[in-house]
Amino acid sequence: MERKQDFVTGPILSKLIRFALPILGALILQAMYGAVDLMVVGQYAGPADVSGVSTGSQLMMSITGLITGLAMGTTVLLGQRLGAGRRDEAGEVVGGAYKGIRCRTRCVRNGGDGRSRWTNYSENESVYSCAGG
Repeated sequence: MERKQDFVTGPILSKLIRFALPILGALILQAMYGAVDLMVVGQYAGPADVSGVSTGSQLMMSITGLITGLAMGTTVLLGQRLGAGRRDEAGEVVGGAYKGIRCRTRCVRNGGDGRSRWTNYSENESVYSCAGG
């Protein structure tokens, strides 16, 4: 017997909690990984090493939060397009999310300016140009 998850009719809280648990679990595990890593390094290394692990852990949590937020936003937009029966626009949503992630990755890699040292982006190009769009 196949059970259909319907978020449109009936009470939504229990369905929403069941739907969000895997994401919440992954975020909690990520935070626990950073804490355990910090405790282990704190036992066997010096203050500079602990500081490095702490900074790296915070950076990873920030990146994880950014990617999770982008994925959730993309899911909402994709669900709206598919729910409205506009399948042709669904591909554009996925393509836009991919370009956005590429742009943000390039911006982080290059210190926030979005320009690559291997390309010749001008100073007045839009932010979309760093994603190739």
